[in-house]
Amino acid sequence: MKTIRLLLFLLPFLIISCGKDDDNNNNDNNNTDEPTEPFFSMKIDGADWVPENFYYKEISGTGVPLLYASNTIYTLSLDFDGTPATGSYDLSSQSKVITNFYKYLSPGYSEYSIESGELKITIYDADNDIFKGSFSFVAKNNDDNSSITITDGGFFIDGFN
Repeated sequence: MKTIRLLLFLLPFLIISCGKDDDNNNNDNNNTDEPTEPFFSMKIDGADWVPENFYYKEISGTGVPLLYASNTIYTLSLDFDGTPATGSYDLSSQSKVITNFYKYLSPGYSEYSIESGELKITIYDADNDIFKGSFSFVAKNNDDNSSITITDGGFFIDGFN
């Protein structure tokens, strides 16, 4: 009998505490889809590609903003004509965003031209150094005319260099 009374006494507190947790999650505008750690990733012809380093900064002496990612095989840079703003950009036009994509060979490298593609900037907050977006494109090798497809590109930069 004591056990039943104890459970009846504790039950309202359990219900209230569960309700408060749910309310706090809804009212804090927490979005679990938002990244908490910086990242840069994409797929090259369906295979995951993760850079060894990536950053966002102004090109020294030019004031041109640059988003850069590379590893020992590929380098991608997005050079912006002015401060990036939220919205969609056509990567094939090479007007607001100059896209450079290279594959390292031994010796030298191959340069690719962007045939089609899009960059979507969802967050650009210079005051808090936060930059987030996604991209995809098709690039043609300037040496042999072969093409590669970049899909599922995404980045989150928290802290500009």
